[in-house]
Amino acid sequence: MAGNSRACFAALTVFLACAPVLRAQDRQAADPAPAAPAAQNEERGLRKYMKHPPEMDQGGGLHFTKHWAVVFGGIKSGSSIALGPAVSTAFANGGYAQVKGVYSIRRFSLLQARYDTPQFWHHRAMIVSRVRWQDAPVLDLYQLGPESSRARGRYGERKSELRSELAFSLSRLVHGSAGFGLERFAISPGAVEVGEDHPLAAIPLEPGLADHPWFTHTFLSLAVDTKQTGYTRSGRVIDGTVDDYRDWHLGVYAFQRAEVGAQQLLPIASRDSLEIAGRIWGSAAGPGHDVPFFLMPTLGGGDYLEAFNAYRFRDRAAAWAKLEYRHAVHEMFDVVGFYELGTVAPSLGSLSAGRAAPSVGAGVIAHSKTANFARVAVAHGRDGYHFTIMFIPGGA
Repeated sequence: MAGNSRACFAALTVFLACAPVLRAQDRQAADPAPAAPAAQNEERGLRKYMKHPPEMDQGGGLHFTKHWAVVFGGIKSGSSIALGPAVSTAFANGGYAQVKGVYSIRRFSLLQARYDTPQFWHHRAMIVSRVRWQDAPVLDLYQLGPESSRARGRYGERKSELRSELAFSLSRLVHGSAGFGLERFAISPGAVEVGEDHPLAAIPLEPGLADHPWFTHTFLSLAVDTKQTGYTRSGRVIDGTVDDYRDWHLGVYAFQRAEVGAQQLLPIASRDSLEIAGRIWGSAAGPGHDVPFFLMPTLGGGDYLEAFNAYRFRDRAAAWAKLEYRHAVHEMFDVVGFYELGTVAPSLGSLSAGRAAPSVGAGVIAHSKTANFARVAVAHGRDGYHFTIMFIPGGA
């Protein structure tokens, strides 16, 4: 099994590296009794909704009136089910404004105000600015590294942010963004909760624990996207992001981070497709500086390695790969089966496929014609089975 895992991991890693160059007829039933008018209206309304579900606006809101909407997720990985109200306005000149609040069943919370300028540069660019506050009172704390066990502690994270970015299109296929932000983190000391099933013997001395740094954050991202507009089962995406963080309050954390990913969707039949995806992260700090643990690459949870809890694997570098089969059972629902591999390490050079953790599972994706809404899955890994529900936010 370990040999097969390493072979699968190696094959998918090669794909990542090369990507840039690169129904039976139903029997006749007796006619049912005529339905009451009210029931007919209700059925028509349900069918209409299933055929034409509300689409997300550019801020990720599902509108049921002109201005009021519901937003899902978007707080932080590990929040579980989260939703809340949003009020937004699309101006006559093309500008857009939104204020939203989100709360999760794990008591995570978010408040955000956002404004998007009208498009300029021949409708190829706009500036997106936001003021954001979020609170994650209880997050899992594990040991760093690929051998991280189930033993965990807890910590809390509060973040305040002011950010502005230029979102642009260089061509029909090439898109990107560049921006600058001010970010303040308040990280609580680690602790082990009473009654924890798998408690840490001691709280690890991870860099950034119990700190309150202020960062300037500069970033640039580019993506080549050949997928058709909307929810699709074919096409390719290759993307990359670089970040620079400077802690001007404590003066300890100054580091750079890079991320490269690729996704290939291959149609097999009218209702079936295959997804091959991979991603690599790396971060580094200069002499006398460090990378805080809460900004290191992480694996686990709904996005990567679904068989594990969020933040299970964390270190300065990470690699992940996935093979997923999708079958459309309805125009709004796909059933999926997937296999993943992922690992972390102190550096890119020390990443090892032999230390990668596998995750295999199945689930359901709910989507509209233009975007994913939610994903429900059951996955199995070395710790057993893990169930996830993930809302997929739109907008920023």
